[in-house]
Amino acid sequence: TEGTISLDGKNINEYSDAEYMSFVSSIFQDFVLFAFTVEENITSFNHADFDYLDRIAFETGVFDFINKRPHKYRTFISNAYSNGGVDFSGGEQQKIALARSVYKKDASLYILDEPTSTYDADAEYKLYQKYEELLVNKTSIFISHRLSSCKLSDRVILLQDGSIVEDGSHKELMEKEGAYKHMFELQSQQYQKGVKVYD
Repeated sequence: TEGTISLDGKNINEYSDAEYMSFVSSIFQDFVLFAFTVEENITSFNHADFDYLDRIAFETGVFDFINKRPHKYRTFISNAYSNGGVDFSGGEQQKIALARSVYKKDASLYILDEPTSTYDADAEYKLYQKYEELLVNKTSIFISHRLSSCKLSDRVILLQDGSIVEDGSHKELMEKEGAYKHMFELQSQQYQKGVKVYD
């Protein structure tokens, strides 16, 4: 099978690379951080708007650990270019990568692939609520095996073996009482019991 992907009614192949990169922001499971400062990683080497940077860092959890460092946002990631660099934990690195994706405020499309796999259920849901406030009137695509974000989504598409199994709002799919409702209720029960839902 084949098809096309359109953005604002235009085939994405018709956009230049520069145009495409300007309006799409993403975070994938195999994200890469560079051996530069936290500030440079989040702002992608652009001039920092520190008020906005503080807000993004606070909402994504970066502020909690970076504010304890003597050099704050100018802390280097790894010792490759600085003896004072820090080897951040996997969870901390994911929060930096998430902050980078949200910091790109001029983007019109945000793609997030398992962006909160290191968060517990409560922290994940709170982040999604803040994320909704930060990116109001923006289009976001969440790809996740964990369904806590679905209650905040306008549309939920359930995929199985590469095919769409169910499509609708959270409320519509819960009323349908199909595969989505079964998965959502199962995960809810596991969260209530304190069991980690692995992706």
